[in-house]
Amino acid sequence: MENKIDLDLLIDQAGDSLWRFCLRLEKTRLDAEDLYQETMLKAIRLQNKIEFDKNPKAFLFSIAVGIHKNKFRKFFRRVKLAPPSSSALESLSSPYEVLPEIEFEKKELKEEIEKAVSSLPEKIKISILMFYSADMSIADISKNLDIPEGTVKSRLNKGRSILKSIIEESGYGIK
Repeated sequence: MENKIDLDLLIDQAGDSLWRFCLRLEKTRLDAEDLYQETMLKAIRLQNKIEFDKNPKAFLFSIAVGIHKNKFRKFFRRVKLAPPSSSALESLSSPYEVLPEIEFEKKELKEEIEKAVSSLPEKIKISILMFYSADMSIADISKNLDIPEGTVKSRLNKGRSILKSIIEESGYGIK
């Protein structure tokens, strides 16, 4: 009994949160757009495999994570062969784009948090983003990353403690 889902409906339901997830996973808006588009293209190709019973939103996010990981691996293989130029390194460290209507304090804190999240080790960062940005459960993250739930919990705990110390050091800690 396969319960297939309409891709248009899925995009309506999960498109915005997938976009925000891509923005946080990538360093620039252009990279996030590329990741979002590649995810949607792959979802179109795999739409016959998306099942409503099995959390189709999580399926989309796992596609995005897979594409991101592949791009990440590909980048580091290239770095081993030919180190990047200084201009390529500058583009990698550019800050996230933030919407202008956000108040100054919130904007500053958001940038600090985004910078802290982007500095996390890749495995921890993906778990943190899937849990907080994609609102995925620990069980869903475990299934999508093919790791035990205990490992997900450990990565989330480690990520939270790293983020807490980074944010407290920058002056946003609890007084």
